[in-house]
Amino acid sequence: MSTRDGTVREVERGGYPAAILHAVRHRWGLVVCTALVVIALAVSAGALRGSGYTAESLVQVQGFGGAGAEELSAQRIEEIRLTAGPEKVSRSAMRSIGWEAGIEEFERSLDVEAAGDGRLDVVFSAGDPDIAAEGANAYAESFVERVEWLDESRLAGGSLNAGAEVARRASPPASPDVGLVVVGLVAVVPGLAAGSVLALVLGSRDQRWRDARDAEITLGAPVLGVIPEYGGRDPAELDTVADGTSGDA
Repeated sequence: MSTRDGTVREVERGGYPAAILHAVRHRWGLVVCTALVVIALAVSAGALRGSGYTAESLVQVQGFGGAGAEELSAQRIEEIRLTAGPEKVSRSAMRSIGWEAGIEEFERSLDVEAAGDGRLDVVFSAGDPDIAAEGANAYAESFVERVEWLDESRLAGGSLNAGAEVARRASPPASPDVGLVVVGLVAVVPGLAAGSVLALVLGSRDQRWRDARDAEITLGAPVLGVIPEYGGRDPAELDTVADGTSGDA
């Protein structure tokens, strides 16, 4: 009877934990390598999706009413952003930094949020810290230029009555996002699980006994003793060598 038959028998008896632990013990290197591959793939996928580094710039938006400049609500800032044309602002920013990946990828990496104290937060994520900062600053500057142009030309029917300026420029982040690290940590569990399953499958296909545990799994009974393998040599000869005497004496 083979190790494969014993592993299958133990699994059929409900011994999944014991069979998995036994397979992992013999193939821990395979489990670790599989987990590392899964982690690397997860982190690489996150970086390719533009979640490696995040930079943020700040745009200050003010309204011009009868009493002069005034802070605008988040709702009013969002109205101004929509009037400015988000796609036009994005395309202008893309041209300024030479972005070639397409507008869908650009806007997927972009997060623009209007705050209630006259702020427009511009966040851009990319696999490179310099590109992350350039993307955030380019969008912020393009938005400011668009608002100024609309206010001066009155293409919005004279109802824009707002101004904008870049209050804080983005700097290249010094370290990757915590989110990317979390992706790697989360990938540890499925990575170890995949490695354990692979080790179990390979163990069920193996026809050899490596130790007493393999025999116990196969036979379904405890092993009372193990006879060492002599490798084809005469046991009497091995005893003679162990005693320090020659076989010819």
